[in-house]
Amino acid sequence: MASSAIAFDDRGLRTASRPRLEGASLDGVLMLAAAFALRCWWFGNPVVQVDEQFYLLVGDRLLHGALPFVDIWDRKPIGLFLVYAAIRLLGGSGIVEYQIVATGCAAVAALLIVRMARLCASETAARIAGVVSLLWLIVFDGAGGQSPIFYNPLIAGAATLTLGAFRSGDPKRIGRAGAGAMLLAGLAIQIKYTALFEGVGFGLVLLWSVWRSGIRRARLAGLALSWVTIALTPTALALAYYAGRDHGGAFVFANFLSVGQRGSVPLPQLAGRLANIAAMASPMVAAACWAFGAPYRDQAAKDVRRFVLVWLAAALAGLVAIGAFYTHYFLPMIVPLSLACAPAFDRVARWGGTRAWRPALLLLPIGAILAASVSLTRLHKRGDGQAVDAVVRAIQPRLDGCLFVFDGEPILYQMTHACLVSHYAFPGHLNERKEAAAIGADPVREVEHAMDARPDVVITSDRPAKDGNLATWAVMRHRLSHDYALVAAVPIYHRLRLVYQRRVAG
Repeated sequence: MASSAIAFDDRGLRTASRPRLEGASLDGVLMLAAAFALRCWWFGNPVVQVDEQFYLLVGDRLLHGALPFVDIWDRKPIGLFLVYAAIRLLGGSGIVEYQIVATGCAAVAALLIVRMARLCASETAARIAGVVSLLWLIVFDGAGGQSPIFYNPLIAGAATLTLGAFRSGDPKRIGRAGAGAMLLAGLAIQIKYTALFEGVGFGLVLLWSVWRSGIRRARLAGLALSWVTIALTPTALALAYYAGRDHGGAFVFANFLSVGQRGSVPLPQLAGRLANIAAMASPMVAAACWAFGAPYRDQAAKDVRRFVLVWLAAALAGLVAIGAFYTHYFLPMIVPLSLACAPAFDRVARWGGTRAWRPALLLLPIGAILAASVSLTRLHKRGDGQAVDAVVRAIQPRLDGCLFVFDGEPILYQMTHACLVSHYAFPGHLNERKEAAAIGADPVREVEHAMDARPDVVITSDRPAKDGNLATWAVMRHRLSHDYALVAAVPIYHRLRLVYQRRVAG
């Protein structure tokens, strides 16, 4: 919003004044500009991250009548696929479109961090906290459209409402804010279920806030029940929709049961992932600790610090609950951690007794260096899309019917507009050992079924990854050797992506 104050010159005559951006508007412009500046380098790259390739595919096929969990299988909530389906309505290939929408979502989350941080830090420090969040999203593999990029704004919005309720002490305001916060948390849960932990954390803060206001126990119980109901309503509606179409069992298995049936990750590998996360997060954690050591400047700062500790604990519980410790699983932690860092940017240290400096400002160059280095590493491993374009060029002249990507990029289905021969279009569900008991079907039979459908082209690699399902790989090699001819091999990192064409009988 712009404001136009009345100004006078030295003669006392009224003069025109330039409109000035108010604080909230300027914060928004700055965060949006920073988000685009940091993320635009990936626009158009179809292989930013393998998961979002698949989300885009499911969103597209949903618009063409496919039913997630039934016609195309995964264990992510339906809300995530609805987000990508909505993005596909914007037109284009969907690739640039989802990356632009994701950039906007990252900017909104950063803006909400800034607004909350203003309660415990200066205007400049609050804005730095927002930029820090944008930097560390990239560090933790959130440069594209991972699910937390889309639900972080919802959770940050719920946090803003919860913090306001916590500070108000007014039962009526707490009730209204609690309803809004739980609705946002419920929507976030339908983008990724680990948002449940943050929702529970906010719910506990709200209950404490309303209990502290002195309301009767019956009223407290009623509010708690209504908040829980609101938070669970999006998930209940999704389940009801599937149950109404006689697919309730498929919904329950995919959304709630399958994740517990995945194979365990070896302890040394798990420890290595956790150490990597800890190393990359350590600058932010150090800044947050530096911030927590600062004296409270007022009651608002004290309230924010108490609230952010609960939020951090809830987000950490979500990270630990999954247990796999992939880099991008840390993305939900970045929002509360950035807020926790904000007061550190105001803290001054003395050097030599005279020169004053702010150590926490080192977080900006450290974040920029980390973001650049991990981005270059990922670009080296995943490519910038040229290798996938080469695979597409090899596929298209040979494709009259369906494609089967046994090992490769899910985006190939989207880029070639090919039909599917299996409900399991995410390659890892069939070619990884840890998924063998977790997809609700025998992966060997599923590979046989897919090959029996006689796809025109099959995509695989010259060798399995370390956690490959050797049984399904053996089936694939046998079928390819009898019925298919190798027509192209494209190097991608340390492996070759192989393109096979079905031989014509006779």
